[in-house]
Amino acid sequence: MAIRTFLRNLLAKLSHLKQRSFSHSAACRRQSSGGLETRLRDAANRDGLYAQDRWIQEHKAEMQAGGVIEQEGKLIASRLRSFQDLFDEPGPSNPWFMGDIIECEAELERVNQNLTAHRARVIELEAYRPPGKMARQYFDLHGQCLKSE
Repeated sequence: MAIRTFLRNLLAKLSHLKQRSFSHSAACRRQSSGGLETRLRDAANRDGLYAQDRWIQEHKAEMQAGGVIEQEGKLIASRLRSFQDLFDEPGPSNPWFMGDIIECEAELERVNQNLTAHRARVIELEAYRPPGKMARQYFDLHGQCLKSE
């Protein structure tokens, strides 16, 4: 009889502890998911840091895309030079090199158009730089690349 009472009391305490731990973990999840992040985002919006951070991310992404376009242009230009060298060699010229040369020139023209569009996007992005110290420092370090051209 005493053992049965002891087990009943123990099970009652365990279920009470389980409920308390579940409610505590749920409260922690609610606080972590919305409380701190929301307050930090609101503070960043108030200070203008969110707009600056967003602009920096967009500028970095655009500059990386420009680097990819430039690398593609260099690759195509080197292929074009090698085909032209093969075509200009003394001896019987192969007619299929001319087709490769025309294809590379068309690809190079497409890459140049993409690069021109990229430069226009970067100039537009840099024209609408948000005010603030963080964006200004980033621009002073990384945004001057198109001004020299």
